[in-house]
This record gives sequence, structure tokens and C-alpha cells, in this order.
Amino acid sequence: IYTLSLHDALPILVIRQALGLSQAELGDIIDASQAAITQWENGARAPRNPTQVATALAAAEDRLHHFTQQLAQTAKDRADHAGTKVVILTTPSSGSPIDNTDLTPALHRTATGRAFDQLRQAGYHPIIEETTP
Repeated sequence: IYTLSLHDALPILVIRQALGLSQAELGDIIDASQAAITQWENGARAPRNPTQVATALAAAEDRLHHFTQQLAQTAKDRADHAGTKVVILTTPSSGSPIDNTDLTPALHRTATGRAFDQLRQAGYHPIIEETTP
């Protein structure tokens, strides 16, 4: 779990960027306004409940990690079964629903990018396609 204090403006920014989220998207996940996120990142003020923010960030990272692993493994299995090294990963367009996951479109895109990197390192040739509603 992340621990946050008044002096942790930079870690909130770094964590948000690592998750591939805009301030508004992070605000949606942790139930805070974009203005509050801006103030936290600028060091103007600290979250009222840093434990709640840290827990939400850790949960988002856990979901992201799990989904990334699931995407990469599914792609590997399909490619291996088809006897190819080319794999197709899909990422939804912004605002579209995600099939059977609790990830936001932004987190889904980040997971897809991470899975892409993992597959490439494992010798596969991933292609990312954006789905449209």
C-alpha cells in the first residue's frame, strides 16, 4: 500500500502517470475532483484521507497488474495454439465499456501497453488495435 503525506505531491503524480491516468480519470477512481488532484500534485494541500487514497491507488495498480498478466497470457496461448508469434491486443476507445472487467478505459489501455511490452520481450510480435463501440 502506498503511504502519502503532505510532502508526497510528486509520488501522487508519478503513480498517476504510471497508471496512465489523467487527473480527471484518477479523480473518478478515488472519488476526488480534478482540482483536488491538481492541488495534491502541486503540494498545495494534502488529501483529507491519505490512507483511502493510498488504498485506492494500490487497488487500481493490483487490478492493472492482474489484467496485464491475463492479457499477456491469453495472447501467448492464442498465438502458440495458432503456431504464430503475431498477437493482436485490443484497447477500447475512450468511454466505451470494458468486457467483464472493472477497469476504466484508461487503465485498460495501460494494461494493453504493458502486455505489449511483455509480449515483445518474450519474442512475440504484438499489434494493438483500438475497438470502437
